[in-house]
Amino acid sequence: MAYNGKNSCKFEQIWTEFRSKMRQDKLQAEDFTEEMQPLLSMFLCGPEAEKRREKFLSAPYEVLAGSAKQSVVIHCADDDYRFDFSQTHNVWKLSFIECITLPVAHIDSLPYADFKDLPEKEAQIRSEKEISRLVYFYNQFKKLEGKQKALEMFQDGAGESLCARSWVPFYNDRLSYIAYAAWMEHRIYGEQVEIIQFEETCCCLRFGRHLWRRIYTMAGHIREMIDYDEYMGIFEAIWQDRASANGWLLEIGYHDEDTDLIFRSR
Repeated sequence: MAYNGKNSCKFEQIWTEFRSKMRQDKLQAEDFTEEMQPLLSMFLCGPEAEKRREKFLSAPYEVLAGSAKQSVVIHCADDDYRFDFSQTHNVWKLSFIECITLPVAHIDSLPYADFKDLPEKEAQIRSEKEISRLVYFYNQFKKLEGKQKALEMFQDGAGESLCARSWVPFYNDRLSYIAYAAWMEHRIYGEQVEIIQFEETCCCLRFGRHLWRRIYTMAGHIREMIDYDEYMGIFEAIWQDRASANGWLLEIGYHDEDTDLIFRSR
């Protein structure tokens, strides 16, 4: 689709045309920047993306004019999605879809230090960066040493056991680890964690809308780095090692977007 608008005043027309093509599932490679076309076309095109397109088309939106790009923020029930369009040789193309927008749009005077928080997104930002780094190194280790050795590189159960015993003195070692893990995951790593059961013989941690799983869906670059089963295998190997190092047998249950970690005494 050639967008022939010469300035931002015509962008509403550009967006209307893009929506029409999205509604008919007729977006083509030329509707996207060359760099992002493989990822964005997979996200928006074809029968498997039909529900996603319907979600975007039915939600209210607003157009934001930037100095370098034109953006459309679509306010869906699950999140706000920002569609960025850039112009090259008088042709507008979709260059990005993102749910995170940092609040630094108005740096008007210097020195500038008004860095506002982004409470609903900061946990996602931390997780996406950390998981991206972890998966990258996992892939590198796997090339050099094989899958099993790569998994072992991230098994930190012994260190986590020491932290739990150092920082949680209120219970025996096994229960101290459960309390430690819940606090760390909730406060430091931003997971929505609840302690569902806390007994000598069985403990259960519930990860609501589990970030590790959601990041795979939200971060397209991670999906290109690793398939989902192997991705979840990393998570499971890490937590199995942590459970074992702290005297537990671990069962993992997945329910919709939630994950239950059930620790049972040996």
